[in-house]
Amino acid sequence: MAGLPERPTANLTRRGSLAFYLAAWVCGTLFFTAARIIGGWPQAGAAVGPARTLFFLYFLGLTFGWAEMLLFALLLRTAARALRWRSALGWMSGGGVAAALLGLAASAVPEKFSGSSAWLRFLGDFFAPRGAEGVSMNRHQGIGAVLAILAGAATGYILFLVEKAFTTPEEASN
Repeated sequence: MAGLPERPTANLTRRGSLAFYLAAWVCGTLFFTAARIIGGWPQAGAAVGPARTLFFLYFLGLTFGWAEMLLFALLLRTAARALRWRSALGWMSGGGVAAALLGLAASAVPEKFSGSSAWLRFLGDFFAPRGAEGVSMNRHQGIGAVLAILAGAATGYILFLVEKAFTTPEEASN
């Protein structure tokens, strides 16, 4: 007992980072997967049912998309702290913008370079079906972009709630 502090710490991690990034990974992947299914992808999964397709794609998203979701959360948290967002509207707007920027960046990566990252292809397909050279401007980019922005905004709201839960009164006043 000599090595343990007298008082236990209030939070498991510094400013709730573990909860924040776990929420981004789990909830964000769910929102982006649901948006992708609503957007009509994949067509072949409709034969086995939407629930089974959702769970299968969600599992794939959790498995292969963790790095991109953590990058999304890091960008959003950094922007929120730098711009001192204190409301859910700021976080939701930032989440939508971050999703749009990451989606556009992913859609600009030629398919031959993003072949190793299923999540880059997944996110890039929201905005444009890519060819071998990069961005392709055909099909339903508008619908995919709106769905990605909504998924980013929903993730931003969840991350706002987690950040708010771990913010101390001293940090909130700054």
